Amino acid sequence: MTLVELLIAKHPEHVGAIGGYCVTPAVAALEGGHFQLAQLLHCNGSSLDLCRNLGKSPLHSAAYYRDLKMVQVLLDCRVDVNAQDDFGFTLLSHASQGHFNTARAIRLLLDHGADPEVRMWRPDGGSTSLHLASKHGKIEIAHVLVEHGASVEAQDERGRTPLDIASGARCNEIITLLLEHRAK
Repeated sequence: MTLVELLIAKHPEHVGAIGGYCVTPAVAALEGGHFQLAQLLHCNGSSLDLCRNLGKSPLHSAAYYRDLKMVQVLLDCRVDVNAQDDFGFTLLSHASQGHFNTARAIRLLLDHGADPEVRMWRPDGGSTSLHLASKHGKIEIAHVLVEHGASVEAQDERGRTPLDIASGARCNEIITLLLEHRAK
């Protein structure tokens, strides 16, 4: 038995403690790069889903810092992959704008249950991840989203589809992709 396991056994009431800035022991371990310790603490009741500033969860922070290993640890701990921050962004929303800029990261999120149809409520009201990929010219990401069932006909609050967004951004490759998938 490790020292941490001994402490958990003797004082299980502290495992779920929430410190300043909504940091739990599991989040502190995770942010310190101690992934196995974070998993152990999480399995014993320490939350990895608590939100901080602007509703950002540890999963959002991992995306912001492009830490794919941390994302994998969090996904393995079954955190809410569709958690939205105060702006309505999910991790998939952030990734669709190019925060990871890899189709592999998008596939990882989708394979762990990320919903490509979750809509942001600001600043791009009603936008889906495909709207965001179209806006930022992320062709590989748009392709993966469409492959995984993202609606090419989804409309934001202004009635714009991903095709409208791609046209406005002059993203010809994405326009072609969307038209090939019967976008109107």
